[in-house]
Amino acid sequence: MANLGLMPGNPRNFAFGPSVRCDLRLLEVDEALLTEILEAGVVIKGKEDDEAVLCTANKTYGMKLVETTNLQLLVQPTEASPCELRAALQEAGALEIGGRWRSVEPTYLAGLLELLLLTAQQEGMSLSELREDVLVRGLRADGYHPAIVRHCLHVYGRAAGAAAGAGAEEAAAGGAGPSSSRTWALDEARTCVHFAHKALGGRSLLLRDFTPAWGRAVPYGMTPSLAMLRCEALIDGGWVPGQSVEALLMRHARVSQPTPDGPLMYSAR
Repeated sequence: MANLGLMPGNPRNFAFGPSVRCDLRLLEVDEALLTEILEAGVVIKGKEDDEAVLCTANKTYGMKLVETTNLQLLVQPTEASPCELRAALQEAGALEIGGRWRSVEPTYLAGLLELLLLTAQQEGMSLSELREDVLVRGLRADGYHPAIVRHCLHVYGRAAGAAAGAGAEEAAAGGAGPSSSRTWALDEARTCVHFAHKALGGRSLLLRDFTPAWGRAVPYGMTPSLAMLRCEALIDGGWVPGQSVEALLMRHARVSQPTPDGPLMYSAR
């Protein structure tokens, strides 16, 4: 201290020499993340006023600057990594075509489902063994892009057989995949919910009128159940075990009776 001329009550100004780098930061990570950084690389994202995040191929980490040591420490994941973004987009029903994500109009997809069912019926296919290549070829003639057909199969069904895992992922991403060897099983609940909305048509229907109309609308071999309509129609707030449908409608819907001897009519609150 004496060599530097530092004495109590005698402050001095110091400056770093030209060889000292001020544009670098030390990053503290664990061994697993260090290996991924060295082998695959990472990306640091964030605008000037945002909190910086470090993105690997599968995860995203928030970055914190410790002022006392100038270390940047990794904390629990916050924003989305590429894999997390892809999963969220697929969950939202988006479709990737040519490297771009696109949303599909629900009414368009619903109409395609019915054409898909008609094509399957004409080809004599079981709803649990829908051949992707046959459906893609048949619906292409009606102007439907193969990626949209595969997306419809992914939304309303699940890949069956040995290629199930890869098939579902490729369909969601709009990829071609080995369509000649892939089959799909239609999901009964999702398909029945589609036809429930079609039977309702945006109207308020008596349960005794809706139930048979719904049963006639669904594909042959499927059995609709009111439990499928949780948060979809008729019941607002979900299915409550132990209560009748009439009691739930009285609780969650508006009730009107045009004439004293007329039927009760239910509409959404």
